[in-house]
Amino acid sequence: MGELFLKKAGLDRNADVQYISLGGGPGVICTALKTGKVDVFTAWEPTTTRVIAENIAYALISIWRPEVHAQWIGKRALCMLLVAREDEVARNPGIVRRVNRGAPHGPGVYPPAQL
Repeated sequence: MGELFLKKAGLDRNADVQYISLGGGPGVICTALKTGKVDVFTAWEPTTTRVIAENIAYALISIWRPEVHAQWIGKRALCMLLVAREDEVARNPGIVRRVNRGAPHGPGVYPPAQL
């Protein structure tokens, strides 16, 4: 995602930014932001909610808005998904149905061939 955001903004990853590999979970990223080790990061949950709730960082792009998502990523993107293994879907169909009821764009289990 970071590469896509840089490209859309007209920035060069080799000239305009410095990538730092943190290799950790949300706690590592939060600490890196708090201490100034990193200034910007491509977010995912639960890190996004945590850094915004704790006033550590701010969303620069309101990617959750459909028109913004379409502009930056496209109308359809395979990012920030809730995924499950096929055997888990088969073993717990009731849980899958309950999760899907809360999905903003309707229920569905989409095998890779349908994406």
